[in-house]
Amino acid sequence: MRPLPRWSILVLAGWAWLSGCDSTELDPFQNDAQYFSVYGYLDPFADEQQIRVLPIRRTLEAIRSPADPHASINAEVSSEDLTTGQVTAWQHHLTPVNDTTWVHIFKARFNPLPGRRYRLVIQQANGKASSVTVQIPETPPPLEHTLIDLGPDSLMLEVRVPDISQAWRVVTGYAVQGVQGWFYFSKGNLGSPEPGGGWRFRINLTEDYRAVAALQTGSPNTPIPLAVYSVQLLFPDANWPPLRGELSLEAMAQPGRFSNVENGTGFVGALGTHFGAWDVDAALLNRLHAF
Repeated sequence: MRPLPRWSILVLAGWAWLSGCDSTELDPFQNDAQYFSVYGYLDPFADEQQIRVLPIRRTLEAIRSPADPHASINAEVSSEDLTTGQVTAWQHHLTPVNDTTWVHIFKARFNPLPGRRYRLVIQQANGKASSVTVQIPETPPPLEHTLIDLGPDSLMLEVRVPDISQAWRVVTGYAVQGVQGWFYFSKGNLGSPEPGGGWRFRINLTEDYRAVAALQTGSPNTPIPLAVYSVQLLFPDANWPPLRGELSLEAMAQPGRFSNVENGTGFVGALGTHFGAWDVDAALLNRLHAF
């Protein structure tokens, strides 16, 4: 079974933090109107969506095995496309975080569409429910870029994105003439904010060209007929707090902070994407061959 992503461990740590807090400062149990903590995000480029769900209780009870009494959860999860009214049922998966701890994950196979709003409902058998509405960012215009020659081994591709404040992940892709498929390289949350707004990052095109050559021919110095290069930038929607690292949810793991869940706690966001793809002309190919 595939291990759970790192953010799930951070969420568990956040709940452990809660159990040691002074109840006079933060007590989500002062009334019965909060039922679940929910964490995750909707990704329009993933075939399967997933969220972490925790029943809100006064005492944190870690699930040590699937045989534990609290390994089951009194919850059903569904999502509704608020444009079409289509409702999708999510499936419960008891998932290991590590060798000694299991958590409740709900999954559904669908692709959220850009610009759409989705309402997630996490409901107990008695009808009491937590909910959250998520807006998928609109599809923005294609990325634009410039090429900057910084000398040997450094033909840089610079991209400026005017309408976002942070990035989640940058992925470059390359197609080689006569070769089926693409070569992809993940760059993490590359870049930095612009002083006047927007996001800017650079890709060392020479390094990627040599990496593709090495993968295809076994040598980074062998010329290859590169045909197309592309950049995809995944970014969080405007409701996310500042990220630390590639996808850090430490701040979101603290109930009462950055919460967008009705009758509950936690945070569910959405990802959008910028994309651009460009043909490699003879002049660019000659410059790459020369390095």
